[in-house]
Amino acid sequence: MLQKIVNRGQLATKISAEKSILISSTSFEKRWKSVLEDIGVDNWKRVVLFTNEKNNDGEVLFPNKSNFIIASCKYTDPIDVLFTCNEKLVPVLTDLTGLNCKIVFDISTFTREMLLIILKVLDYHNFLKHSTFIYTPSKSMSENWLSKGVLNTRSVLGYAGDFDLNSETHLILLSGFEVERSIEAIEEYEPTFLTVLSGDSNSSYSEAYYARSKELVENLKTLYGSNFYSEEIDITDLAKLKTYILELLRSEKFQNQNVVIIPLSNKISTLALGLAMLEVTHAQVVYPQPAEYNEKDYSEAAEEYFLFGL
Repeated sequence: MLQKIVNRGQLATKISAEKSILISSTSFEKRWKSVLEDIGVDNWKRVVLFTNEKNNDGEVLFPNKSNFIIASCKYTDPIDVLFTCNEKLVPVLTDLTGLNCKIVFDISTFTREMLLIILKVLDYHNFLKHSTFIYTPSKSMSENWLSKGVLNTRSVLGYAGDFDLNSETHLILLSGFEVERSIEAIEEYEPTFLTVLSGDSNSSYSEAYYARSKELVENLKTLYGSNFYSEEIDITDLAKLKTYILELLRSEKFQNQNVVIIPLSNKISTLALGLAMLEVTHAQVVYPQPAEYNEKDYSEAAEEYFLFGL
């Protein structure tokens, strides 16, 4: 699995946009436009732009663009996301990959749930062999709050796992900075065992966020005692993360248990989880839907990209 870090302004030298289909998503986070602005909106063979039906930014920002396919859907409705993939995304990919075009999946501002659903679609239709993934990290995030409340916690479509009502539940939390979402999701499942995987100091956004993550880990350790396990991991290395997750799920520690995974770390770790779950299917992946995002002050885009080739 090839991984590169590419500086802003150098992306066009690494991607042949004129022979590529970009899959992207509008968002309240300004970094959703980073890849489009860097390479130029007219230089792609095709752009499939997911846009939330409540604001329909795609039609407003890119009217009458012949190379744009606007995939409008309700971001909080997984069935609608899947239907939109089948109606808007799959036909374009089928036609153009048949003409040797490549797929560039910009995972930066999709919700984690949407990312996982689209990954499943790409795998089902055998598109992953044509795919490259790109991620624009944040150089800063709000010091106050990122999200508030949880409307519901649901199984991600396509990642239901296998459950035995007579078995104990082991919950794995890929921990981020949204403490409230983490705690409410854990309380929803009331697991017997809890494993928390958090970003190490080298791959965390800042010392402040690393400290916040450590505080969450310590609080959960107090609650779960001997049934709690934690480890710090590099959340920027896709290949190592995928391998780590596969080895963890295949280990004796997780046998004969109901395994639930909550991805609340960065999108690279969510992608690693999704790729691992294409090979190991017994675990259930769940998504805590926040009641509110800090749309005015969520994040600021960094000056580089992570580029991943499978």
